[in-house]
Amino acid sequence: MTGGKLFASYPQIDWKGVMGFRDVIAHRYFDIDAEQVWWICVHEVAPLSAAIRAMIDDLES
Repeated sequence: MTGGKLFASYPQIDWKGVMGFRDVIAHRYFDIDAEQVWWICVHEVAPLSAAIRAMIDDLES
């Protein structure tokens, strides 16, 4: 399964947002807003983690 098809199977996750956040963390770290990072950790990490676990389960079956 290609990445695009895999991501499309989990539309509850803002994949472009995830990739954009990764870009900021990896390349534009001087632009990091600590409050925004905290908000993401509190509100977005649990749903992302659940989706990734579901992806792994789907790929293994």
